[in-house]
Amino acid sequence: MKRTAIDFLRVDRRTMQITTRVDAEREDRQFWWGRTPEERLNHAESLRRLNYGSQVTDQRLQRVLAVLERPWS
Repeated sequence: MKRTAIDFLRVDRRTMQITTRVDAEREDRQFWWGRTPEERLNHAESLRRLNYGSQVTDQRLQRVLAVLERPWS
């Protein structure tokens, strides 16, 4: 069975820890540095799908080409 973004974002509401922002950021860095690049990328993709929806994220990126003329100075 394929895991969805919601499976990655479950919150354990039985415990609570009060901490400072600095300590929380340090713990976050340690947590993510302990993950493989593939795990980090998969989580970023799940957050992208959660924020924008799968309909938008399944589309391909548009190519944009702009030609600018640079002044000769």
